[in-house]
Amino acid sequence: MVFSNEELQNEINNLTSAINGIVSLLSSKPEDSNSSSSQPVYIRVSDFSGVSDADRLQKAIDYAEQHSIKTVFSDDLSFYLESTITIKKGVRLLSAYSTVYMLGANVDGFIIEQDASFLGGKVAIDVTGYTRKAISLNGSQKFYNTWNNTQIDDITILNWMGDNGGTGIYLYSGGNEHEISFVNFSNIKIVGFEKGIHLRATKPSSGRAWVNANNFDNIAIEDCVHMIVLEGSETVPFETTGNIFSNLQIQPSNSTKKIITASGQDNRFTGMVWDLFEITHSGSVVDFTVRSSYNFVDLSRNVPLDRVSDKGRKNLVVSHDTTIVEKRTSDPQNPVVGQVWLRTDLNPTTDAVYRVMTSAGIMYIPIKPV
Repeated sequence: MVFSNEELQNEINNLTSAINGIVSLLSSKPEDSNSSSSQPVYIRVSDFSGVSDADRLQKAIDYAEQHSIKTVFSDDLSFYLESTITIKKGVRLLSAYSTVYMLGANVDGFIIEQDASFLGGKVAIDVTGYTRKAISLNGSQKFYNTWNNTQIDDITILNWMGDNGGTGIYLYSGGNEHEISFVNFSNIKIVGFEKGIHLRATKPSSGRAWVNANNFDNIAIEDCVHMIVLEGSETVPFETTGNIFSNLQIQPSNSTKKIITASGQDNRFTGMVWDLFEITHSGSVVDFTVRSSYNFVDLSRNVPLDRVSDKGRKNLVVSHDTTIVEKRTSDPQNPVVGQVWLRTDLNPTTDAVYRVMTSAGIMYIPIKPV
């Protein structure tokens, strides 16, 4: 194809215009997603003033509750808090990678309301003699629907004072129709408290209350006196049932007294416990109360059965000692091969209280005197 001089000049002009347009596009900078010229996607705590760090942080959260932007971003800052922070309904507190919230007074740290979330950061106790709760939920908020957004994720909770005071995470229901259910806790580390995780339901003056069906996944607990405590009953009016603890990593210390203390039923605890020799006493480290049944523990079979106290019914522990031991007051009608049970109605000094179903029938195993 042969171009005239005029046609050739037009083609050159068109090509030059196209190249300039591409260069202009590539060299332009996208607008900041949170700049004043675009709709903001979060509220920054650093944009608020106040008489204290707690005042600034609470003002940002309160502002988010009252406006359409519900995410509060705390930046890579350290906050020294001497009063309780309430994460209001529908608000998400999002921490930067290095955010630290230091509690400098003996107060509850963070109260989570219904449909609120707390994501990221470190909560550190910076006062001696701490007796309160670092993060807490109250059933008066009625956490009851699976579609609520309540979530606590990617947080380190640390009492670095060395006196093992206070509680890391606390869930409590004690009023009529108060409940905490279907809340997800994940990727959390808890270190140095009197109680690591405490779920508690008390009998209300009327009606019923419960802490049921919550999920704790990828939880590491270290150097706590009582690692996990479930306090309540098997059913209403004060129930702690169906809570799932999965992928646990538990590291005792010489301050540790109990790994698990559980009331309620059908709670599940699975994961790993390390170095039981760090616990200075030789008594039970897993306790099932008289208000417990059908709970299940498998900490990689690392809890010997002689370190388990079971005052409840049909609680199961997987151990290196046996596969699963079921406590009964009579032999099962149709036991399966491999089934193991303990006859609690018999005298262990005169009767064979442990029994195992084999292919040849029931094997009776007496407790040998030491």
